Amino acid sequence: MVTRRRLCFDVAGPASVARARSRVLVQITAWGLPLGHEQRDAIELVASELVTNAVVHGVGPIRVGLRLDDSRLLLVVHDGSARPPVERAITDDGKVGRGLLLASHFADRTGWAPAPHGGKRVWAEFEVSPASPEPASLTAQCAQIGSRKVPFHATACAPMNLVSGVPNPCPL
Repeated sequence: MVTRRRLCFDVAGPASVARARSRVLVQITAWGLPLGHEQRDAIELVASELVTNAVVHGVGPIRVGLRLDDSRLLLVVHDGSARPPVERAITDDGKVGRGLLLASHFADRTGWAPAPHGGKRVWAEFEVSPASPEPASLTAQCAQIGSRKVPFHATACAPMNLVSGVPNPCPL
């Protein structure tokens, strides 16, 4: 049996990033997902990074979609820019250039696709089944990120039929 739950909402600008991150966490809690602290932290971090990237590098309007299908949680951020996401060089201070790298590392699958009616969808998928092993410490994983490259994959078709061709204001 497939359980499908969806949530879509708009992001107004830089001040909305924290609200978007909070809304994602509130929703996954409301859905009753049995997540450990590390997995919740990973989802929170990836949501923050993808929304921030859309706000900083994309073009409005920006919409966030969250979808739960049995053991998969899909986070999608749509913005109006058709430019593909680009991994930027990590700066010496570590504050810029890690968003897509972090998303690729902490999500089970990531990618992007052009949206059928303009713009693009950047997505991250998480396995959320109760049997999923708890990942290593988020802090320990972040410390390792700078020493290796985790590719951010571009895809022509994202998972779970994200690119449907049917007009839909929700990016899912």
